[in-house]
Amino acid sequence: MLVPKNQTVTVECRANKGPVEKLRPVLFVPDTLAKWPDGLEVNETLLNIKPGNMFKVKIAVHNGTDHDLRLRNCTTLGFLKAVLSVTPAEVQLAEDAAKVSHEQPEPHAAPRVACFPPAAKQGRFKSSPSG
Repeated sequence: MLVPKNQTVTVECRANKGPVEKLRPVLFVPDTLAKWPDGLEVNETLLNIKPGNMFKVKIAVHNGTDHDLRLRNCTTLGFLKAVLSVTPAEVQLAEDAAKVSHEQPEPHAAPRVACFPPAAKQGRFKSSPSG
């Protein structure tokens, strides 16, 4: 799969994680030891997976270089971790913060994610040969 210079593309990934009985949230964590082309950026992503034994998800990858990068099929991009719960956090938009005269705006917060301990089952995400 070709990742054009200075662009973000979506890579379809597959994982064989065993039976998933219902729609559930997972945290995609990039594999810091994987051999990616220099300049390829992959970020943590909160995803929902559908029931079944094998599933596909889409992961955004960014090429921060001034030349195109080739991502080989079946490249390991990262792992997925089971999530116990997702709690939305309050976010104050910049336009709302500008309306407050003397108060300090609260920082933007990402959703809090509680994961299973490291001994829990994890799956590897690999890029699919569709690219």
